[in-house]
Amino acid sequence: TTAADSNSNDATTAADSDVNAATTAADANDNAATTAADANDNAATTAEATAAPSSGSRRRREVKDQLIKLINRHKRETDTAPARKEGHDMLIPRKIMTGIWPKGDEPRTDPENSEICLCSAPGMRLSIPITIENKVWKPAYADPASQTFLKAKGDFDTQMNQFLAKNKVLMEAGLAGMTVQSIQLVTDNPAEGSEVLNDATIVLETEVTFAADFNETISTALVEHLASSQGQFATPPKALTASCNFTELPAAYPAGEGVEAYLTRLPINNNFELEENQVAHELFGYYKCSAASRFLSDKFDPDKDGLMGIQCVGGEWDMKEAEMPTAEDCVEVTVCSTDSIADKVTTSLLNSPKVNRVAPDEFLFLTCQDPQAYLYSSREPLPAIFKLMCQDDGTFLPWKTDESGNQGLDDTNTWPVCTPPKYCTNFPESPEVPDTTTEEPSDTTPSGSTTTGLPPTSKLIPVSTKVEKVREYDFYEYKCSDPDMVAESDSLFRLECPPSGEFPASQDITWPRCRPSIKCLDPIPDPPFYTGLYSLAEAPKKEYDKIEYTCYDKKLKLSDGASHAEVTCGSDGQYSVPDRWPICQEEGTKPCKCLGDPEVTNPTLCDGTLENCPAAKLLDATCRNFSRTMLYFGDLPMVPLKDRCGTTDIGKLTEENMCYCKEKTEEGSKDAYMIVFHVVSESWNNEMGFASTDMFKELKLKIETNVDRMLLSDPYFTSKQFVRSKMVTVEKGPGYKCKYPPNPPASAGYESVTSALADISVGETFVYKCRQSQYLRSMNSTDPFGIRCLPDRANLVGYYEAPAEETDWEPCVDDPSYIPGCRRVDWPIPKGDLLLGANPDIITIGSKLQFVCPEVENPPADRPNQRGVTSAGASFELACLEGEVLQTAMFWPPCKPPRICQGSSGPDFDQDATGLSRTYSDIYEYETMELTCSDSIKEIPGTGSFTVACGYNPDPEAEFGSWIRPEKWPACEFKDAESCDPLTEIDIPVETGIIPDTSQFILKDTDGVFKCRNSSLVIYFPDAGQPTAKTINIKCGGDGKFVGFAPEAWPSCRWPTCNTADLPDNTTTGELVPVITGETTPQGQQVAFRCPDGKVVDNGLYEYVGCLEKSDGSGAEYRPPSTWPACREPVICPMADFPTPTQEALDSGLECIAADGSEFQFHACTCKDGFEPDSSPMPYCQKGGLWKPIEVWPLCKEITTTTVVTTTVAETTTTASGVVCPAAEFPQLSEAAVNSGLECAAKDVSEGKSLACTCPSGFKPDATPMPSCETEGKWKTIDSWPLCEESTDTTAAQADATTTAAAAVCKAADFPALSTEATDSGLTCEAKDVAEGESLTCTC
Repeated sequence: TTAADSNSNDATTAADSDVNAATTAADANDNAATTAADANDNAATTAEATAAPSSGSRRRREVKDQLIKLINRHKRETDTAPARKEGHDMLIPRKIMTGIWPKGDEPRTDPENSEICLCSAPGMRLSIPITIENKVWKPAYADPASQTFLKAKGDFDTQMNQFLAKNKVLMEAGLAGMTVQSIQLVTDNPAEGSEVLNDATIVLETEVTFAADFNETISTALVEHLASSQGQFATPPKALTASCNFTELPAAYPAGEGVEAYLTRLPINNNFELEENQVAHELFGYYKCSAASRFLSDKFDPDKDGLMGIQCVGGEWDMKEAEMPTAEDCVEVTVCSTDSIADKVTTSLLNSPKVNRVAPDEFLFLTCQDPQAYLYSSREPLPAIFKLMCQDDGTFLPWKTDESGNQGLDDTNTWPVCTPPKYCTNFPESPEVPDTTTEEPSDTTPSGSTTTGLPPTSKLIPVSTKVEKVREYDFYEYKCSDPDMVAESDSLFRLECPPSGEFPASQDITWPRCRPSIKCLDPIPDPPFYTGLYSLAEAPKKEYDKIEYTCYDKKLKLSDGASHAEVTCGSDGQYSVPDRWPICQEEGTKPCKCLGDPEVTNPTLCDGTLENCPAAKLLDATCRNFSRTMLYFGDLPMVPLKDRCGTTDIGKLTEENMCYCKEKTEEGSKDAYMIVFHVVSESWNNEMGFASTDMFKELKLKIETNVDRMLLSDPYFTSKQFVRSKMVTVEKGPGYKCKYPPNPPASAGYESVTSALADISVGETFVYKCRQSQYLRSMNSTDPFGIRCLPDRANLVGYYEAPAEETDWEPCVDDPSYIPGCRRVDWPIPKGDLLLGANPDIITIGSKLQFVCPEVENPPADRPNQRGVTSAGASFELACLEGEVLQTAMFWPPCKPPRICQGSSGPDFDQDATGLSRTYSDIYEYETMELTCSDSIKEIPGTGSFTVACGYNPDPEAEFGSWIRPEKWPACEFKDAESCDPLTEIDIPVETGIIPDTSQFILKDTDGVFKCRNSSLVIYFPDAGQPTAKTINIKCGGDGKFVGFAPEAWPSCRWPTCNTADLPDNTTTGELVPVITGETTPQGQQVAFRCPDGKVVDNGLYEYVGCLEKSDGSGAEYRPPSTWPACREPVICPMADFPTPTQEALDSGLECIAADGSEFQFHACTCKDGFEPDSSPMPYCQKGGLWKPIEVWPLCKEITTTTVVTTTVAETTTTASGVVCPAAEFPQLSEAAVNSGLECAAKDVSEGKSLACTCPSGFKPDATPMPSCETEGKWKTIDSWPLCEESTDTTAAQADATTTAAAAVCKAADFPALSTEATDSGLTCEAKDVAEGESLTCTC
């Protein structure tokens, strides 16, 4: 039970507790007599077991998990639901029975004219949860307010009552009927409750009432009669009440001859007497000290009432010698005697005290002899009370309240005298009502009044003529003589009696006018059931009338101290209902702090150990053993109470301080859950089934203690204000279970069919199967197989007959005949109009399962088997996915007859541009129309056909389908026999580098143009006499095939070169001679001419002649200067002018020995071994014999090896020195390298370094090493040059193959001028055409 309403949204966490018990539930929220089997030891049959076949496996869960499921399963609403109504939604047990007043001729009753009436409370109420199998479950059953539930309830009520009425024993017991209170679904998956289920197992929570008092014969007859029709269900609980004989308590204690007794037994309280001298279980007999001047010590009398109790427990008095008080526990106590104040009491006109003595620090209360008299002020509450406090010295002092409201002792010991008040007896008579008037209406006339002008009035008359006098400050009341009228702004007029005791004269009083009253026509408000309030008043009510509500039990008092609760009829015709109704409860009790209250069930204090948990202490001390938690009928407990046990003193947890927060006052438990579970630690014993046996009591105490401690130790349950548990019955359960499932090795490949949480009884099997596509060879079958559960009687458990060693398990092996796919057994049942199409039994992975619509009712003549269509297509398909799982249908589209797409409205297109013929006809949705080329020698490229579809029109009101306009229309091309495809119908050796100039078809008997893939290359022919060209023509023959070259006769694309034989001779060059490194010079490179004997020309050491592209682009040619420079001796830079290195350079280890320098030459400075100069320039002899100033001198740095990787080439620097390989002597590229597109921009390269060569866009050099500079300034001989190969970026390569001709180029003529600083540093940039996105390499 929980003290707070449980919330289904919060029921998702639970205590982690080591309580190994399965739980299921019968809902006990109705507080009716629950007859569910509870707390079964070792193997109590669970409620769920009633819904499962006897041979099937059963579920087992941890207590905490099942409790959460229970809350979710039985909750009526969530936080977002509307506030629930009282009555049936709250499942309140019936306290009364209904009947009818017999009207009509005796002895028959006339049903049509009879009236419903209320009978006395049922003598017996039984709550019976009935399990019914093979029923339809509807989600609305979970809402007791839904029409679906109410209809089903009515059907079940009728059916069950007709069945019960056939039993004679039940009818003789005064059967008042069975009513269904809730319908629950039995399932392991709460999510199933949101769907309609066929063949479901449901539980009906029912209440059966009888006029007769409970006896076991009636209960047994009901159980047997229901079992004969409905099968298994929970049976009523059993218990036994015991009582103690009062005469067995000694009249005096200690008893015996010659022993002086110091305790005396009090007489028995007849109100609690069962029979003569019989005291009920858990009640008390009382003792007090025998000497009148002595009182029990606080240890035995903490509430200081002078009494101590001996409890009746299980039929015996709990009187233990060691726990009884001794003579020293009767203590002499100082008291105040009322005889000492007798004279003052008489003088003050006070009533004599009812007691003779008062203990120190306690009060004596005295009242006036005249109940209307006052002590200090006539306005003080009556009766006037004079308080006296007993002092430690045995004297009384007055206790007063001063004018500021402060209370305390009056040390002056001043006593007031009771003063009689004055009374008014001269009651004024109101004036007569005028016959006519023209006055304006009163300001106090309610706005809701329907009268006009001044309302008619009636005379004011006394409410009661029996009143003879009115006390000062009290009121004399008048009412309107017309009972339908009110006195302006109130129902009555009240005239206060002044302290003089004389009312003013009538003419000096402002009398209100009487007017017609407003009516409250609605039925009077009903207070909440838990208040215990009722009223016999009926509507309509007059304005200002008050409806009084009183407690149903006159012994109860309202919680706000009032004598009754009131509701007033307002001037707006509406009742003023209190925001919070007072509650009927017992009077004079101390506040009860109960289990479930935050200060008792405290989540902070109730931690894992429970050492400081008030709730755990309260349960252990009193509530678990002594509290009343059941309603008893005869000898058997039937109804667990929702009253919560508590204490009036949390610091003193004694039986005397026990109290209850009662259900009737809405302080009881809000939710109650019946739980049935197994105890598996020992075997069943028949004595466990009887509540009077020690075995039952021991088990009850153990189970309740453990369940309480488990839930109290978890903050979730304490935050939900958990109250306590109560074991009701113990019954015999099924046999031993195999608790832990077998553990086959992973290598066996078994998959569990039985859940790992299932309870498997002895003789049953834990079922496995091989995964789909495998089987057990020994069985030669793919059927499931099982491992049997055997009994272990020594340990009260079962065990599985499983192989001991991993190698003993037979593994699942592959089924050679298995076809992966989605099988017919797993296909969903189509919903709506859809039907399964013609599908194979296995839908292979990637294939689709097809659903089709039924044939239309009136198909067209040309389509006799026409089917309907859906918004998803002509058919609805679900794909078989990887893992052999069929795609889930998010929805099932409805079927509709297909609509026509009219040929006259087919989509338009450009017939001239496409070459298509516009020939549409009428077709239906999801059908296609094929279009053809208008020219018979042309065809549609690719598939040879092109279709336009009639699409589904989403507008349900539309008459026709909707043509789907293609995003792109094809263009007809000549047929293969009439043309040649330059992309597919000619085999061009890839090494030639030749590609078609266009992708368009070439008509037969015409030429197609072909070009180089690299636009920088030209075409060379095998016939050396044939000049190079940018393009070649290849003819498309009359048979539609190209007339190409033989494989060995194909021309090839090469880098344009100049023949060194065409270089100018010395007749024109003077002394200059070429530095020839090969027979040809690639286009874009230069041939260096140098002077003999170390001479120079004015521009430097060399004069260069470039190999440049011809103007028509068909090849390359040398372009020598128009005037050749003359050779001369170089000018010497004198050693005297040699620049001086900086100190930083010298400190770094730079050695730069001054010497004469030759014009246009660098002077090499060196570093010691292991170091090299950095990239700063060396001393340079400029033109004219002047040393070039050095702004930044080289610094020596330690030699390291660094590898730099770029997208085109890897350049490795190993050493550095002043020696360089001149660009003029760069070796000649091989023909294969040039043809592949390799470009090497010759430049001076330092010793030990390589020159980076590049490839066209979309290509990269292969792994062959680049040309490098070796020792003594000599280029390394190249045996195998790098070749350009296609880049792995196929997208870029394809783009290059088709768009090279159109790529943008940065022209050499537009190359930007170098800055002066760059030129002075020695930077040289040879301008040339560069493709978009590429860079130009400059040198130093």
